Order: sequence, then C-alpha cells, then structure tokens
Amino acid sequence: MNKIWNLPNILSMFRILLVIPMGIALWNQENVIAVLIGILSSITDNLDGYFARRLNQITEFGKMIDPLSDKLFVGVIVIILLIQSRMPLWFALVIWGRDLLLMLGGLWASKKIGWVLPSNVLGKLTVTILGFTLMFIMLDIKLIATLGIWISTFFLTFSFVYYTIRMLMVLNKQNKIEKSAEK
Repeated sequence: MNKIWNLPNILSMFRILLVIPMGIALWNQENVIAVLIGILSSITDNLDGYFARRLNQITEFGKMIDPLSDKLFVGVIVIILLIQSRMPLWFALVIWGRDLLLMLGGLWASKKIGWVLPSNVLGKLTVTILGFTLMFIMLDIKLIATLGIWISTFFLTFSFVYYTIRMLMVLNKQNKIEKSAEK
C-alpha cells in the first residue's frame, strides 16, 4: 500500500483531479483559466517524475497512473475542443488512436513480461509538443495552432512507431531469455 501512497503517485492523482476544473473552464470557454490549469498539470507531471527518481519511488502503479493521468487530461481537452468545433476530427483521431493503441499494446506487453514499459524522452517530448499545440488551440492562436497540429501529428506518429519497435524488441528479448531458460 505504501508503494501507492508516495509523493509522485499523489501528484499524478492530483493531476487527475485537475481534469474537472480544467474541463469546466474549457467548456465555459474560460480559455486562460483552462490553460493555467494545464500549466499546473504539466508542472505536477514533471515533479512526479523528478520525485520518483530522486526519492527512488518508481513503482509499477506510478508507471500506470502517470500516463493514465496524461491521457485523461488530454482526452478531455480533445473532446471539448472537438465538440466546440475548435479542432479537426482527423487530429483528434490521431491523438486517440495513438493513445489507445499504445495503452492496449502496453497492457498486452506488461502481461507478457510482468512489468510496465516506462515512458521515455521521445514520449515526453511528444506530450510536451502536443500540450503546447492544445494550448494554442485553446487560446485561439490559429497560425501557431495549425503549425502545432502538423508538428504534433509527426511526433505522435514517430513516437508510436518508436514505442511499437521498442515493445517488440523487449518482447523478443524476453522470448529469448525464456527459451534459453528452458534448455
């Protein structure tokens, strides 16, 4: 139980709670407030990773709740922006498709290898770029938002391919270890 209730995981859970006021603010088109809550969420995201490493509190629960909170936060933003016709449907599908496939692949891989593949620098960079893009969309800065959509699409696609290759390599290595143990 103490592996769940540590500072990094509490920060991730707090980030999940931030989805509610951010969603309300965005729904009411209080865009600056929504962006400020998003910035607070981003700060807690960075702090939970920092404290997890610094305090040696990296847990399997943390590896699951951290990306889950990110996906929940982004998912709510995307749904609201889509409902408000402020984001193209194809971009929302790219975001959701990547996240869904990575989540399902990650769950499948964790069952096979017994642990959760952690995120990496490319994934964090992708989420950061996507966060800025969503912020520019929320603030209705059209030129930068449009450019951000294309840059985000590139990074979402590239990181998906990278994560898929990485997962297949880990699974392949695990299979080789299991086969050599059988001999």
